[in-house]
Amino acid sequence: MWERQKDGHDRPPAVFVDLSTIMKSDARTGIQRVVRGVVSALRDEIDPRFEIVPVYARKWHRYRCAN
Repeated sequence: MWERQKDGHDRPPAVFVDLSTIMKSDARTGIQRVVRGVVSALRDEIDPRFEIVPVYARKWHRYRCAN
């Protein structure tokens, strides 16, 4: 069963994937496409009891969902 969060909602455990570096700039290396593929594969292949959450941070800001 899912774990009850501090806010009282039941949510699955999460795996956070930090996309901060690739959100900043496009180095034209195709890494963005690779990362999207990895996140997609994680969502398809990981145990369904886990939620995959792409996140990013900006300087002086907290992490935010990248969905």
